[in-house]
Amino acid sequence: MASLGLQCESRLASLRQVAARMELDACVAESAHDLRSYTTSKPHFFISDDVMAEQVLQQTLQAAMEACGLFQWLIETNATPELHRPFVDFARQKEGEARVLLEFLEQRKHAVSMAESVTVPRSGAPLSPPRGIRQTSQLRQVE
Repeated sequence: MASLGLQCESRLASLRQVAARMELDACVAESAHDLRSYTTSKPHFFISDDVMAEQVLQQTLQAAMEACGLFQWLIETNATPELHRPFVDFARQKEGEARVLLEFLEQRKHAVSMAESVTVPRSGAPLSPPRGIRQTSQLRQVE
């Protein structure tokens, strides 16, 4: 998730650079601190259970897919050559973000279903994953 946040910051920096090349940098805030914060009608919350985690992940995936669609639309309707490359890069990043979130959701669903089907042995011995299931340390990292 941290890498997704870094990609967002990178997209903003890229837009600032394009604005500077187009001599529009006076229209862009220098940093996030220059932006006025907005208030939301929803209070801040913490994820307290698996059901809530699933809902938040689904909402995040939906938002990433909508953002990807927005960037695709911007590419199709863009008339400013300087913005074409950043929009293409942003669309690819958003596609990657949606793919990462989707893979995470699928792995999470699989892990939950596996955990529900595993019973604790009476001997108190530690559980090992069933054959064919990788240990967490064996999983490849997705970025």
